[in-house]
Amino acid sequence: MPDDEHEPTHATRRGARLVLPLLLGLAGCVHAPALAPAGARASPAPAPTSVPASAAASAASAPARSSAPSGLADCLSALPVTLDLPAPFEVQVRRDAGGPDQARALCLAEAAYPPRADVLAAIDGAHFKLGAVPSDARLWWYSAFDGVRLAYAVTGDALRYYLDLTTAFARGERAPAGAAVKMLASRLEYAATVRRARTFTRDGRTFADVWVVEMRLDWRDYCGPLCAMGFGKTRTVVLSAAGEVLALFGDGPAAAVVS
Repeated sequence: MPDDEHEPTHATRRGARLVLPLLLGLAGCVHAPALAPAGARASPAPAPTSVPASAAASAASAPARSSAPSGLADCLSALPVTLDLPAPFEVQVRRDAGGPDQARALCLAEAAYPPRADVLAAIDGAHFKLGAVPSDARLWWYSAFDGVRLAYAVTGDALRYYLDLTTAFARGERAPAGAAVKMLASRLEYAATVRRARTFTRDGRTFADVWVVEMRLDWRDYCGPLCAMGFGKTRTVVLSAAGEVLALFGDGPAAAVVS
């Protein structure tokens, strides 16, 4: 079995919380035609003012950062600023940067990864086990259900994964690994905002003259009666005026609802 996803058994499904109405009534969307990418409304991200060199690998207790020097440029060119796709495979993306400095702060925040040791601990304690520990250096997920990853942290790679997954589902394909479940509908919502703050306080910590990036990612999928999954994750990244990641808030196992 691939090291990414693990198929739950029927017994596991019965033991999960059955909160199907919360999964957004996706069954009412399944009659719509397949996704037509040409109908999407998307806006390219603004060009970066500069691309700083990647930071060296940090200690296990510090936030991990992208090891690819082109990570910021990739973020600015590959991830949409706005995107809307219709049911049954819905997408709504809003990356509200506002200007080149804000766009740079957003991309640096989206390229900040949690300490790997923390994610590995979550993988070890997850209810739905992965087939094996992922070898990916930029690890943002800790579990999977019906072949779909569950996010530990909201990152640019997480957004890209769920966008790609939506495209695959709209083509009638299954998740690339794990349970061979054909999804009838899904919904991805992603919103990110950036602001400059003279002071910012959270969880007893105070920061001066910083960028504050707020992100939220919500995912729902539906594959039939008593066959659905959904979760939401928020994240706050605090960066210095120069772009150094000072703190990450909100990372951890997602409170997923499955049936």
